[in-house]
Amino acid sequence: MVLYKESARKHGYNERDIERVLDHPITTTEGNARDGSLMVVKTGFASNADHIEVFYQYHPRSGEPVVFHAQKC
Repeated sequence: MVLYKESARKHGYNERDIERVLDHPITTTEGNARDGSLMVVKTGFASNADHIEVFYQYHPRSGEPVVFHAQKC
């Protein structure tokens, strides 16, 4: 299950677009968020053919991905 922060939809991409990228990424990059925790960025295509990037972290208790941002590349 994917969890979403409200900020994930800020740029107009919906859950379907985001999960499409998570399920079929073109690239995957791991790095550190501002607080030093692990952050993952995946890129792929939304349903309208926009090349987008999806940013998420893992929930500390459940381990589920928590998407906090999605934007056009």
